[in-house]
Amino acid sequence: MSFILVVMRGDCMANRTSDKQLNIRLTLKEYERLQQLADLHGLNVPQYAKRKLKNVKMKTPLLDRSVGHEIRTELRRTGVNMNQVAKSLNSQENPSQWHLEALRDIREDIKKLWQLFS
Repeated sequence: MSFILVVMRGDCMANRTSDKQLNIRLTLKEYERLQQLADLHGLNVPQYAKRKLKNVKMKTPLLDRSVGHEIRTELRRTGVNMNQVAKSLNSQENPSQWHLEALRDIREDIKKLWQLFS
């Protein structure tokens, strides 16, 4: 089984910047490998192939996309909690037991996030 990979398109649409088209045939194994590499970099196959042809340096991500999304979500949640505690602390003179517990919870959340990197 062969696949045709269209890297650059050159159709008549006015908003296209590429004026030439390149078609190549790949085996199933070659295409799957190319698709894995493209997915790893968050690109589709034609975008990845075009960047490789142009020798664009692409760093391999340190984290899987799903792990990165999970970390962003947790960081956002922890940041919101920190802002709520800070706003409450700024409106009072002495921290209450609630403030101390909230700060401990935030510290635990940060420890959990660090464990995701380990």
